[in-house]
Amino acid sequence: MKTLSSTEALKLIQDGQQLKDIKITEKFDLSELEVKNDYSVHNKISIINCEIEYLMAHSSTFVEKFELQNCHINKAYFGGGYFPKGFDMKDCKFTSLVSFEAGGHNMKTDFVIENNLFKDFVDFLDCCFDGPFILRNNIFELGTNIFVEGIQESSLFNDIVISENNTGNLKQERFSIN
Repeated sequence: MKTLSSTEALKLIQDGQQLKDIKITEKFDLSELEVKNDYSVHNKISIINCEIEYLMAHSSTFVEKFELQNCHINKAYFGGGYFPKGFDMKDCKFTSLVSFEAGGHNMKTDFVIENNLFKDFVDFLDCCFDGPFILRNNIFELGTNIFVEGIQESSLFNDIVISENNTGNLKQERFSIN
């Protein structure tokens, strides 16, 4: 596995390449790919078999499909992210907090979280999913608030929800940030 700086990895994405078999040992902020004054990232994000210390994909519209597959990520922040062409997170391991808070995450495309291991809490506070939401075969060791009901900040689902074979508390209200 080749180690790259965040800058080098961003350049590969700008050049239309997927990130594969790469290690990034610093904060990797995909919002740096935004078009100035547009808050949109127009590059396809395909990250496969990578190790990333801290992945940030926040407060941006990712115009093309966003995929994470078979990655080991320490910490991830997707807060305020919007994925109109779809989001696939499959076969990944996360060792610290993962946050999706305050996002209107998809339109009529699938938002898929499948076959992942989450060692810490996964935060979905105040999220809205306008397309299909698929949560399948995941392990949430410290839980998630994805299906907490009855509070103003709970997640809103406006399309089908498929939740199958997940382990851990999917209605965990309290958590602590490490």
